[in-house]
Amino acid sequence: MPDAERLPPGQLIADRYRVDAVVGRGAMGVVYAGEHVRVGRRVAIKVLTRAWSNDATVRQRFEAEARAASAAGHPNVIQVFDVGELPDQRLYLVMEFIDGSDLYTLLKAAPSVSLVRACRLIRDAAFGVRAAHAQGVIHRDLKLENVMVQTLPEGEAVKVLDFGIAAGVIEKRATLVGMTLGTPEYMAPEQVDGAPPTVRFDIYALGVMLFELLTRRLPIADENPLKLMALKGHVPAARVIELRPEVPAALDQLVADCLEIDPSRRPASCDAFIERLTQVLAALESEPAPAPTTTTLIGRPSGPPRPSRATRPYVELRSAGSEPAVLPVPATRPGRSRGVLLWVGAGLAVLGVVGVVLVLYGRPSHDATIADATPIEPQPVEPPAQTDPAAHDRAKPEPEPEPEPVPVSVQSPVQSPPEEPEPSPPTNVQAPHDTPRCEQQRTRALDGRRTHDWQRVLSATQQRECWASARERKKLETQAYMELGRFEDCLRTGKHLNDTEATKWVTLCSKRLAG
Repeated sequence: MPDAERLPPGQLIADRYRVDAVVGRGAMGVVYAGEHVRVGRRVAIKVLTRAWSNDATVRQRFEAEARAASAAGHPNVIQVFDVGELPDQRLYLVMEFIDGSDLYTLLKAAPSVSLVRACRLIRDAAFGVRAAHAQGVIHRDLKLENVMVQTLPEGEAVKVLDFGIAAGVIEKRATLVGMTLGTPEYMAPEQVDGAPPTVRFDIYALGVMLFELLTRRLPIADENPLKLMALKGHVPAARVIELRPEVPAALDQLVADCLEIDPSRRPASCDAFIERLTQVLAALESEPAPAPTTTTLIGRPSGPPRPSRATRPYVELRSAGSEPAVLPVPATRPGRSRGVLLWVGAGLAVLGVVGVVLVLYGRPSHDATIADATPIEPQPVEPPAQTDPAAHDRAKPEPEPEPEPVPVSVQSPVQSPPEEPEPSPPTNVQAPHDTPRCEQQRTRALDGRRTHDWQRVLSATQQRECWASARERKKLETQAYMELGRFEDCLRTGKHLNDTEATKWVTLCSKRLAG
């Protein structure tokens, strides 16, 4: 907001609201703390900029916000007391003052959010959204910044606010046809396409909010809002359990259902969402409280930091007849590293070889047992100096005065000179692809795919010695070449891969070259 539009502390609005300090700021306006001077009540005063106030559609939505919040009349929905216009024709809204923080600020301040707390916060928000749905109001812009939390003696109080682009309370909808409204990170795929508003818009957003509280990242992220919105209709969302393994299967499935691309596969209503989340909460609360610990999330947050409400309150794009700026490509989610499994497998192989040798060809000396024997070191066995069986029997070693651990020798049961045994595989040699450097390169490649940093993917996959699976490496390279427009390299790398996704990318690259 320009300095010329800032309200000075102490200014009276409508002869009853005294303006105090700024408590929030966004692209559309500023929120001030204030006081109703006649009754002594603290209030929040939301004032739009002059530019937004002069927009007829925005004026209509702003007035609708007051009606939507009032229609809900629920303790989990912000109370709106008044709406009006300043002398310079800027719009203002007077709401209850919440002495707390929004969920996004809470998430940034906490190292992690417990499962129980995350479920409680989102369930309380869903109570407020359900009340709005009961009045025919669809929020359409649910996000962590639009949910406030206040700490009270009896617990945390949750309030849903910012119904400024709510649907269902505006009678004349013609001005909104062909418009995409909402915050891209939280918008449902069909919302991106300009579909008529349904309750499943808000169900999808609740799923994104719960995912973010549990994992500290978004299920789908990209710094380009156009590309992000295009990806939503084609790329399946990540699963919570992949990033936080202790999450119950029922909770992971609920979030996944909310984030379904097909809206018909999401929970049909807030009632259905709340019922399932309540069951998850009951199971979590019945478990013994774990010892205090810091939750470690697998992997790093995908994509760039999500823009704040101050820089991107919502997207409003003419979508009718336009094409996505990018061609979305389905992406698979990487599995865990196989390094540990390879080490375990190598160790078991060594033990198996030693065991077979002991059973078939040798037994420990009567002076030692397996328990106190020294480690076996493969050595060539010299042929006996005499071939006479009797002489061979007289060649037994004399016992030592004090028994010491002796190595177990291997001797052929036949009289012919024994063959030299093959040495056991060394146990201290590390496979090239299991070095820390290679593990880091594979992680860089997978992180690059999640963040759509395709040059980073190519840089990591060029370290060929770091990949046990050439197929996995070539699949990553094929996708990176396709995304970067290097279609000939895409064809060369992926044409022999027996993989469904790689085949699609190669087909696309072929079409692009032909076109």
